[in-house]
Amino acid sequence: MLGALCRLCGGVAALAGTLPRAAVAAAVGAPGAAQAEEPRAWAEARRLEREAEDAMVRGDLAVAAIRYLEACQLQRAADFGADCPAAHPLLAGGDDRGFKRAGRLKLRHDAEQLEHLVALGKLPARPYSQVASIYRQLIPKLPLEHAAVDVAPGIHKLYDRTYNRALHLTQPGRLPVGQRMLSPQFDASALERQFRESELPPEAHGCEAQNGIAHADGLLSEVALAKLHQWCLESTMWFASRPG
Repeated sequence: MLGALCRLCGGVAALAGTLPRAAVAAAVGAPGAAQAEEPRAWAEARRLEREAEDAMVRGDLAVAAIRYLEACQLQRAADFGADCPAAHPLLAGGDDRGFKRAGRLKLRHDAEQLEHLVALGKLPARPYSQVASIYRQLIPKLPLEHAAVDVAPGIHKLYDRTYNRALHLTQPGRLPVGQRMLSPQFDASALERQFRESELPPEAHGCEAQNGIAHADGLLSEVALAKLHQWCLESTMWFASRPG
């Protein structure tokens, strides 16, 4: 399950941090140098992603989570001191996880999350309150008939440099010793029985047999659920703009 969460959320699963202030300060002083570093950073990110994939195959989820995190930070660094190079692979149009595809629902979500992080003291009000305001100002300018559209760079520098970036990735930490990840009320055998007993009949023109359907409520313990909730609320890792 953790492996699926890693992939779903762009590889930021278990471990996290914020972009180091020293890196931002250095970039402000030398924007040309920052842009020159981009291709090397992309290559390193791809290498880290391959290491993460290999770790997933081995079942080493802890290593996979770290490598996905490192790759994400390299690919989606919020560099306030240099414009994003036009050749950045995530600036290509049509990719719902890139830097251009945006929708009304996605922008409202991102603005609310930044405001939440500022209220918690996880991000400074300057510039992130302004960033949230810029996102909200853009919402009514997007067409209603489309779930998401490509927004060309140039709307606002803070938008260009922050949208779909790894601005803050939280680390809830491991469960305390003695705490269970699964709820004591979760009955795995009952779930398996539900799956087997709900086997679907064969389709007229489909497979000879089909798997059943089962659902589980109350899977995680309260402590584990709270940590997962914190991770989801405080990590700017929601990159896809999709309908619904």
